[in-house]
Amino acid sequence: MAEPADCAGTHASFRDVGKSKRTKTPTPSPYARTARPAPPPPPINDQIKLVNCGIVLYQLDKLKRTGIMCRMLQVNVLQPNLYLSLQRQLWELFSPSLLSKNLVESLPQDFLPHTNLSHKKNVIDPETLAMLLGQSTIKKPVQIDITYQENIDELENDNTDNVESNLSSADATDSHTPPVPASDNPRPETPTPRLTRSAALANSQSTALPNSTVPARGPASLSTHMNFLGRPVSSASIDLNPEGWVVAERLKFNHQDARGRQSSSLARYQHLQATTCPLTIKVDKTTIVGQGSMRKAFAALVKTDGHNGGPPRITNWVAKVGIHDEYPTINPHATKARMYKACGHVLRAFQLIINRCTSLLLNDTIRQKIKAFELVRHCVAFVGDSICPVDVYFLEASLPGD
Repeated sequence: MAEPADCAGTHASFRDVGKSKRTKTPTPSPYARTARPAPPPPPINDQIKLVNCGIVLYQLDKLKRTGIMCRMLQVNVLQPNLYLSLQRQLWELFSPSLLSKNLVESLPQDFLPHTNLSHKKNVIDPETLAMLLGQSTIKKPVQIDITYQENIDELENDNTDNVESNLSSADATDSHTPPVPASDNPRPETPTPRLTRSAALANSQSTALPNSTVPARGPASLSTHMNFLGRPVSSASIDLNPEGWVVAERLKFNHQDARGRQSSSLARYQHLQATTCPLTIKVDKTTIVGQGSMRKAFAALVKTDGHNGGPPRITNWVAKVGIHDEYPTINPHATKARMYKACGHVLRAFQLIINRCTSLLLNDTIRQKIKAFELVRHCVAFVGDSICPVDVYFLEASLPGD
């Protein structure tokens, strides 16, 4: 019989015995171990990220279009203080464009309180910045912007402080005059010719120029004033009438004709005569205190002069406007003023009749209440030109009650 061919398991036991004999048993004494190798640094492609950067400008809490083009930057994600470094880099890159395009009047000395890094108009923190940079690729770079919130009040205070410091320093420089020794026999002081000419010039200007058309420069130099006044002024930096007070014109109608008779004997449509007087008002169009089918009423304030030079007096009023008026006009409000005038005549006639009535049903309490009836204070006021007014209001005094 033929012997079977050797297979993989024929001499397996012999191979295991030979392998175990060749293996050395480690000594129990301690032996030096090799140090674990340090992890290799990440490749350059993972350290440098391509980022699309721009600047976002907010003025008076409103987003402004700057027209400043974005830039592509390479950012090292392993650099220390990544958030602050990128914030400073973007500010140095884009802030000169704000001045060159006349978007802002001046820049703050410390930009950190006014700036933040943002992504899609959302402010981000350092952790979010690191996560976004990790997702940035060459084909799809992430958008990281620096958001600048301009605080106009603080900038104006900083500029005013700088100018005042320049003025005070110039004043201190000019005021260093040599001391004059005291004398036992004081003589009447005689002004020097220079002081005399300055006083004469001041007196002549105050006499000949009552409106102060020539501004006083003071001790500051001409260059100081030119640097402060020569900067461009953007439209957003002029906050016109921040408190909302406007000077309107109050109408005083003449409800009688030139001959002193009532106008009922004249034509159907009467040509009214009215005079105007200024009235300072503030209408809050965001607060509707009442609304009907024809008119809606806003909360309003009226400012008048105080008594004997005291502080101004502010009273609560209601400003009514027509709901269906296509544009502000005086005629409907003038008609309502005539209706109020007619109601006043009717009320006066009613009070006279009650005063002459001898009925016992009218006791003193009822008579006092009827006597206290009076027409609510009202007027018609318009803002702007009388032909094409900006706003026309029918003002009524605000009465307390539910």
